Amino acid sequence: MSLRTKLTLATTAVVLGLFGLSEWTIFHQANVFLERHQAILAGGGDPAALARFEEAKRDLFVNLRLLTILHAILTVLAAAALLNLLWYRLVLRPVRRLLSHINVMQRGTWSQPIPVDRDDEIGQLTRAFNGLGEELTRAVHQFGATSKLSALALIGNRIVRRVRLSKEHAEGVSGLLEVARQYGQPVPEAAVRNLRFVSKTLQEIETEFAADFDREFDQVSMKLRPPELGRATAAAATH
Repeated sequence: MSLRTKLTLATTAVVLGLFGLSEWTIFHQANVFLERHQAILAGGGDPAALARFEEAKRDLFVNLRLLTILHAILTVLAAAALLNLLWYRLVLRPVRRLLSHINVMQRGTWSQPIPVDRDDEIGQLTRAFNGLGEELTRAVHQFGATSKLSALALIGNRIVRRVRLSKEHAEGVSGLLEVARQYGQPVPEAAVRNLRFVSKTLQEIETEFAADFDREFDQVSMKLRPPELGRATAAAATH
């Protein structure tokens, strides 16, 4: 059962209860008043007047009952329509607006706040929800930055290992060249191979950096991504 249906039923029940109590009070007071006059006529010793009074009383109650039923129907319909309009404007429409914005945020759009033009509980809830959207946006950006740092750390360790290996080969080449220079010998083939290896390694480090970063970033993001962040994480991390 929707909230609007519940509010409609509750409003109708309240209106019926209040209207029924009011009409019963009026009916009871009228009945007491007529019974007193009937007792006065009965004590006056005029049977014809008493009979006319009783007949008029019955006709009055019949007409009053029909009028009460018609009045009840019109009053309940008018009051229920008016109260339901107030419920819709004051409660249902703001709640639906908030729900619509929640659905928008679920698709990853969190930067647009809900307009707030009221200071009641629903307005306070809307302001709190706008603040939550801002906090989630900051959390997504922080998560993207953390993922980037983690990916950079992994790539940095890998680059350090390859640079250290290149350094060892370069030191070996330097030693071979120093020995060859001292003895006037030609450059050894091993030195040439090591130089080529160092040059190739440095080129690979430069060309593979972007691919390694993208791969590591995706892997780290998949491990750290909270389920509720959804697709917005990757978009926020690119800013």
